[in-house]
Amino acid sequence: MNDRSRHFVASICIALLIWLCAEGAHSLAAQKNETPWSEISPPINELLRSGHVEEAVEKAQHNVKQVREKFGPSHPELATAMSQLGRVYQALNRFDEAAMLYSQALEIRKGSLGITHPGVAVSEFDLAYNYREAGKYPRAASLYEQALSTMEKAKGSTHRDVAIVLHDLAILRNFQIKDIEAEALIKRAIAIREASVDATPHERVGSFVVLGQIYEQQGKNSDARASYDNALKIMDGTKLSEDYTAGVLCFAIGNLESRRRNFQEADRFYGRSLKVLEAASGPDSPALGPVLQGRANVLRELNRQEEATAAEARANALLKQYYENSPTAPSSPAH
Repeated sequence: MNDRSRHFVASICIALLIWLCAEGAHSLAAQKNETPWSEISPPINELLRSGHVEEAVEKAQHNVKQVREKFGPSHPELATAMSQLGRVYQALNRFDEAAMLYSQALEIRKGSLGITHPGVAVSEFDLAYNYREAGKYPRAASLYEQALSTMEKAKGSTHRDVAIVLHDLAILRNFQIKDIEAEALIKRAIAIREASVDATPHERVGSFVVLGQIYEQQGKNSDARASYDNALKIMDGTKLSEDYTAGVLCFAIGNLESRRRNFQEADRFYGRSLKVLEAASGPDSPALGPVLQGRANVLRELNRQEEATAAEARANALLKQYYENSPTAPSSPAH
């Protein structure tokens, strides 16, 4: 498997998560009461999802202006508002503007909270995440390492917030084809999450999915399937079995089994992925496109040509419409 193909394996499920406007496997929004993890507020996120991009930007900009007028130019609340605007710009692939806002938020938090405060780690994390999405991997790596060090000093080496940084740094190393380091990082994140009474099923599932992707890059397909099966077991009996998380996981398993030429098994998981994602995001969601494409290839191998043609046509239509009309179309990370 060449570097380009290995990178695609690592990034395709992440692209699906971006399409669905999810927080990603690190689930930052769930941490809001403990740590000021940056997020797009539900009203602004809905504007982005519905294509009202200019209105979303204006609303986020207005929030920054209001907070600055109310609290002044060096208050932590201004850092939070700037970080939200940065997240909006990042969702629109306006990475330079996002980086400027995240940097300003970082300086405000350092000055008002102190350099060892977890909020500083969050701003470092925001910058790292932004640079990762922009394909600037060396800069992202340095900032992730800073964020990890700051968060460990602030909360200890086994805190759930440390696992969030480890998780994202593992994804970066996976994109860089640094498999051994990525595996060690995500295993550490898993150990923290498995030992924590506060870890959510979403967090645990996300880390096992990343570990599965890393194993696939290493050609350890049986280990990858075992990791995905661990994620499936965690979802059993939880609401995750009915939301986009399950759809992405089943898509990953479908891809794996297709490459292993277990076409009946691949078709079963692609079908499950489609059912879940259609229910979670609607029949016209672009997130269905890669799943439909994968299933079309499998259906051809199973000599179900008519179904394959229909699936491929639907996939092409969904993705064509999305890339023509959406300003937030995700770009593949650089390789």
